[in-house]
Amino acid sequence: MVGLLLHEVRRGGVFGEPGPGAGPARHPVIDDYAASSTALRSAWAERSHRQVGDPAKLGAAIVTLASAEHPPLHCVVGTDAVAWAVTKIAALAEELDRWRELSLSTDIEPEAAAA
Repeated sequence: MVGLLLHEVRRGGVFGEPGPGAGPARHPVIDDYAASSTALRSAWAERSHRQVGDPAKLGAAIVTLASAEHPPLHCVVGTDAVAWAVTKIAALAEELDRWRELSLSTDIEPEAAAA
């Protein structure tokens, strides 16, 4: 055993602004992608410096996870990510319930297994 632990941290939205000159605005626009990249750049510019996620708090949360005795395999951070996860889990549970009978119908019948 190597002792390596793997964890997934799923963050929501964007955490803060990386600093002056960072982000998509510093990269040249490629003509073939100008329409889509311009729209994306505009969306990023509208959100710039208005993110709800604090990068320092995200860093502290990751340090806490890394030093925890029994950290979770998956950790969702940020209010938008938690809201997304709750919605996703509820939808998955509903789908599982809706298709439960079909899902359970694929087992080998006990009589066939004994033969």
